[in-house]
Amino acid sequence: MPRPPARRFALALIAYAAIPAPAPMHAQAATPATATRTAADSVATVAPLWVSERHAGDDLDSPAAWRAPSGQVWVITTAKVANALYVIDGVSGRSIRKAGATGRKPGQLSRPNGAAVWGDILLVVERDNQRVQAFQLPAFKFMGFIGDDALVKPYGLALVARSATTAEMYVTENADLGPYPEEHAGVLARRVKKFTLTRTPGAVKGQLVLAFGDTAGGGKLAKVESIAADSAAGRLVIADEAVGDLNVYTLDGKYESDFGRKRFRGEPEGIVLYGCGATAGYWVATDQHARRNRFHLFERESRKYLATFTVAGVSMTDGVALLPGAVGKMQGAFYVLNNDTNVAAVSFGAVLAALKLPDPCPAPAAAPPPKKR
Repeated sequence: MPRPPARRFALALIAYAAIPAPAPMHAQAATPATATRTAADSVATVAPLWVSERHAGDDLDSPAAWRAPSGQVWVITTAKVANALYVIDGVSGRSIRKAGATGRKPGQLSRPNGAAVWGDILLVVERDNQRVQAFQLPAFKFMGFIGDDALVKPYGLALVARSATTAEMYVTENADLGPYPEEHAGVLARRVKKFTLTRTPGAVKGQLVLAFGDTAGGGKLAKVESIAADSAAGRLVIADEAVGDLNVYTLDGKYESDFGRKRFRGEPEGIVLYGCGATAGYWVATDQHARRNRFHLFERESRKYLATFTVAGVSMTDGVALLPGAVGKMQGAFYVLNNDTNVAAVSFGAVLAALKLPDPCPAPAAAPPPKKR
């Protein structure tokens, strides 16, 4: 006889609570991936495959996932208080290394926040240094500063790769509005800044080409941090933490619509696209909360709300990252920040199975074994 939903949820939480404490520099081995659904509001709960080493007090914020040419997967997460970058093995959760130091010189950081990967280039937003710093992986070789003459209070970023040597970078600005209402429009009109990036041997350079943001109405961006791009559709999705919704802009800064309004109980935080082709896939948006931390799924093209899930033991999620394809035992690796201290990993395939949603990016069928002669 099947267990009732409430009991399944309780058992999942009991199993997660039994996870042993992590040893230094090693991932916390989680229970096998399971999924349950609560009876009260039909929210699926998925157990993480692993939880990384804790860095209490370092204020981790945003993960970025990188698949090296060798096939190794790294998760690189920013640490705002430690002024550092932590590197985690994306398959096992094992700690690999720490990069960065406090300061303004190349390789040094001040309040690193958003992060993204373009090929083997890691781009890191530094709020208090008012710039984006580029590193070449895996050595974290300094490749340049971007926006150090244009950014005021940057937080998040999204990338649209055009080639191996050119890209567009969108950086959210959360500059204070100040005490004079007549000056607010000038600040709101520059909530997102677009840079063109050019890679040359040994350097990455960027040029500011556009600043945008509606100053009133549905497209007004009051408090922004998280941003994601759908390059195939020519769209940006920008979270407004003050209003509690997600705003859709074109890549040239024109407001189209918003979605998710009244869906968020906490703050809309990390956003990621899981997509294939031009239109298939899902938007995943974090509903950051100390007690009811959730993740909402929306249909990619229509932005229609579809379902909600939680990750067992995870709270107060800031940034998220999603790496398509097979990553160890995961079909699509979903990496989420947990309570400013560490990272948890979930198979996105397990999420979709728990929500009874189709996978638009199925794994390729295995080749049949060769016939014996």
